[in-house]
Formats: sequence, C-alpha cells, structure tokens
Amino acid sequence: MEKGILAYPWDLDILGIEPSLNEIQEAGLDAICLNVGYHHGRFFRPRAKTFCELKESAISFLPDARLYGRLKPLLHVDLANNMIVEKTAKSAKERGMSFLAWLVFFHNSSLGEANESLCMQNIWKDRYIYNLCASQPDVHEYAMALMTDVCKNHKPARVVTEAVSWLPFEHNCHHEVYTTDLGETGKYLLSMCFCDECQKKASSLGVDVEKTIYTADRLMKRIIEKDIGWAEMERSSLSYYFLEFPELYDYQHARQQILHDLLTDLYAVAKKYSVSLDYVPTSMILSSVHAFWEGVSFSLLEDCVDRFSLAPYGPDASAVRHDVRSVRNVTDASLGAAISLRFGVTDSLDDLIARLEVFYQEGIEAIWFYNYGILTKERFSWIRKAIDTVGPEFWAK
Repeated sequence: MEKGILAYPWDLDILGIEPSLNEIQEAGLDAICLNVGYHHGRFFRPRAKTFCELKESAISFLPDARLYGRLKPLLHVDLANNMIVEKTAKSAKERGMSFLAWLVFFHNSSLGEANESLCMQNIWKDRYIYNLCASQPDVHEYAMALMTDVCKNHKPARVVTEAVSWLPFEHNCHHEVYTTDLGETGKYLLSMCFCDECQKKASSLGVDVEKTIYTADRLMKRIIEKDIGWAEMERSSLSYYFLEFPELYDYQHARQQILHDLLTDLYAVAKKYSVSLDYVPTSMILSSVHAFWEGVSFSLLEDCVDRFSLAPYGPDASAVRHDVRSVRNVTDASLGAAISLRFGVTDSLDDLIARLEVFYQEGIEAIWFYNYGILTKERFSWIRKAIDTVGPEFWAK
C-alpha cells in the first residue's frame, strides 16, 4: 500500500527540501504529493511559527507559455524561481520516493475575476468567480495545457487532479453570509451551472433546459418563501424532486457527461506521458456521495481515471467506513484516501489508527496524510506511531 503525505511548496521552501524529506521518510512514508497549483488561502504554519497568505490563485513552477491560450496561469514567482517543484521531484526520486503532483484546476478566483464570462452561473445569472466552468472551451483548453505542462515537464508518477468540476455555491473565495436555511435541495440547486455553454451542451444531449431552469427557480422560490428550516427528512427530498421533475435529473446527467468528456481528454494527456491520473471527486468537507453536487458520477468516470482519491473526513471511523462503502457500492475503481490530522477531525492517535484500519479493511490502495507544513510536531509524530502499530502486514497489502 502506498503511503505518503500531502505538502505545500511554500512550506518546503521555508523549512528546506532536504530536512523536510528526511523527516517524511523517518515517519515511515514513501511518497510525497506536492501541490503545484493552488487557490487563495491563508495558512497557519506551526513549525515556521508564521502565516502564509496566498493573495492569488497561482502555480509554483515556470509555465511553458507556448501551451496556453486565452487563460494563462498566474505565478508564485519566488517559488518558481527557487525551483521548489523541480528540486523536490529530483530529491524525492533520488531517495526512492514516489513524487506526485497535486493540482487544483478550476477553483481559481484570480482567473475568475479577470474572466467572469468563463465562470459558473446560477439560475439567477449570478456568477461564481471562484470557479471556472468546465463547459467553457477556453477553460477546457486551459485544463489541457496545465495537464500537459505538468506531465511533460515535471514527470510525476501521478497527477492528483482537484476541482475538475463545478464547486458548490458555498465554496466561495470569501465568507458566505446567509441566514436562510436552504437545506440539501436549495444548496444543490444553487450549485448548478446554467451558463450559456452548459445550457448549449445540455440541450445537445436532449435536455429541456428552459424547463429545467423554470423548475429550479420555482423550487428555490418556494424553499425561500416557506422558510420551514432544516429537518432530518429533508435529506431525502432531493431524490424525491429528481423523480418528480425528470428535467432536473436529465440536467444532472448532462453535467456528468460534460465532466466525463473533459476528464477523458485529460486522461489521454496523462497516458501520453506515462503518468497516472488520480481524481479528487469533491473539494468540500462532505461525504463522498455529495460529489454529485459537483457533477461527478463515479460509475461514469471510472474509465477515465486511474484512481479516485477520497477525502472521507468523517467524525469517526464508522463514518469513514460508510463513506468508503458508499463509493465502493457504485464503482470497482482503485481507491486512495486522505486522512486529515487537523484538530477536530482526527482527535487522537487511537482515532488515527482506527481510521487506518478501516482503510485496510475496505481495500484502500493508497493513504495520504494531510498536511505536512500545517501539522504540529506532536500530530506529525502520530504518523510513525500509527504505521508501527498497525504493523508491516498492513502496508504489504
């Protein structure tokens, strides 16, 4: 079983590549998954005793400008000039470690603000500038260029692709402020994209788009006007509406097909350069089954990914097991999984060990710990202890 850690390049830049890789290997890990393109964020770094604030959505390597069209990636200049990605890849490979590149695609507020017409658009024509739309030809071209750039010029064993989807409306670039309880249905409806390209592609697949927009708008108005609040039975209401209004169901299938076509093209690029493609089905801290909010169908995508990389950050091992089994119910594809060691998710060493045992029992093939630079030394030390506790038979699987 592959076991590695996710890491940010700005952490390796300040902590040092060689000391960081030494520590990672001493923890019993054999792979590093380095982010090479990320979104805005502010990160508390307990080891460096400082914050890192990313004011732009940017990549950390010098791009091959010839590959890009209308959309060109912004650059973390210092990281690129310091060649953190290249040096980390070289050192990891020399040590016998596997080097993976983790790349966030469409969650990009910088490009979104500069190109609003290429962003998601909801039923009321509001633009979500934090997410480029997968249906847009220029966005498709940008994704292909990014994948080619990373695979051709950096040669990772795998590219872990994140945010190749339509992110839910709550995954914004700033604080979301709303006091209305929209429930599962309202949140889903406001996470659907109805930009011109999405409408055109859905129509070409036989969807009555005008009726879909009318139905979604009517449902949203009733949810808001009734203001009945969330109830436990509301969890099942979305499937009820899919059955009552086939146009919603059809539009969802169109979104899934659009995503499948895009990932098929990205997969072809990866195979051209003998790189494996791992796919993160959701960027939200939700159960994996909520990936359908983002247009994801596990069964449809399994032929154009090498592995699904899950992030089952449930409250305990039982919830993690349910998450993994829910995915396994619909696909036989290879599954990897990340474990967040953040406070409030994994609360103790025993909790970590219990989660690892679930992954072993459920046939997970790769485990990734999140995240090197934002962990305290105490929590990082749990990794070695957990690896030793579960024993060599666990990792030999």
